[in-house]
Amino acid sequence: MASLRLRLVLIPAVILALGLAATIGYEVVGATGRVRAEVGSGMRLGRVLVTAALADVPASGPAGPALTALAAKLPRVRHIEFGIIGGTGPVALAALPHLDLAGAAAPGWFVRLFDLRPRTELFPILQGGARIGDVVMRANPLDEIGEVWGELVWLSAILLAAFAAMIALIHWAVRVALRPLRDLAHGFDRLEHGDYDMRLAPIRVVELARIGTQFNSLACSLGRLSEDNHQLVDALIGLQEAERKQIAHELHDEYGPILFGIRAEATSILGQCRRAEGRLDAVDQRARAIGDLVDRIQRINARILARLRPLALEELGLAEALRELVAAWQDRCPAIRFSVTADDLTLADETMQLALYRVVQECLTNAARHAGARCVEVRVTRRGGAAPEVRVVVRDDGRGIPPGLRFGFGLLGMSERVRALHGRLSIGNGTLGGAEIAVAMPLPAMEPA
Repeated sequence: MASLRLRLVLIPAVILALGLAATIGYEVVGATGRVRAEVGSGMRLGRVLVTAALADVPASGPAGPALTALAAKLPRVRHIEFGIIGGTGPVALAALPHLDLAGAAAPGWFVRLFDLRPRTELFPILQGGARIGDVVMRANPLDEIGEVWGELVWLSAILLAAFAAMIALIHWAVRVALRPLRDLAHGFDRLEHGDYDMRLAPIRVVELARIGTQFNSLACSLGRLSEDNHQLVDALIGLQEAERKQIAHELHDEYGPILFGIRAEATSILGQCRRAEGRLDAVDQRARAIGDLVDRIQRINARILARLRPLALEELGLAEALRELVAAWQDRCPAIRFSVTADDLTLADETMQLALYRVVQECLTNAARHAGARCVEVRVTRRGGAAPEVRVVVRDDGRGIPPGLRFGFGLLGMSERVRALHGRLSIGNGTLGGAEIAVAMPLPAMEPA
């Protein structure tokens, strides 16, 4: 997936690079004609000047002094070389010295782009009708090519500097233009993590201003919905606990005495049977059966009471209530090894005690029923200092937390209980290889240990 910023920078960069290459290519192509024109102009001027110099050669006299005097009069023309070759016969072109490419101001590959076929002309030197030598005029385009190369280097440097400046400016402009998109992405990340107080600053890009406004409106709506959901969940949890408390009281205060009365009556019948002269075996057996049924109902009633409203939590405190809870699970699931380590502490906040108890209760239920665990550990500690807190950790060696876990009603209720008390909940895989659920609840500074 290509970056939008890369695309926005790369496209104009490619266009500018093609333009730069086209400009340099055009200059190189034009330089060929320029060199040809300069050389041609020099050759024409050289012909005129050589012809004028030859006219001054004396008609008689020694040839040597005449050639020396002519050599001193040969003109100096740009891009043209002159020389005198003595003798009376024609001069072979192959005998002339080659152009020295190594001494050129431009690199060899650049020089070879031009037509370097030697353009040489011979002008016979006549004295008294006899040919005493030749004036050689040859074009030397290396100087002009060197000048072209120097100008091309400067032009390329200027164009490259402009290219770099334009790319830097485009990169800065794209970065500034895309900043609202980065802010939007950051905002959506915070929304995903539940930060509905997130608000974007006004976006000054016309095309994105409406998106920013809609984002802030969405965050506000999500915040209201989240707050409404929290209030609803809190109300449901409170109603659930109130109903549990009411049912527990009814079972304890009304159902319990009735069972006790039935058991007392059954015991009385057994006593009457023992005192009767004729032992009433059938009545005795029925009375014992009633007593056994009452025992079973009372045990069931005790378990229901423990789940609805643990009396040990109110009477003995959190640590002892958790020990009883773990012991009950150990009796129920003997194949799993349960262990609990809990500091002896008393919390003045009954809601916090109940919340921590429900968290451990839900964790033990999940570990026993769904995790396939063989070992479950519960640890409760109190931390002092400037920010005292109670920390509860439940870990097992089961299957662990699956990827992309979605909260069910149990985990949702757990997280809402912790949130309502300003605590922290973390769910992940722990040191035993299975799930690890940790809860930290802040304590008031004067909370007793």
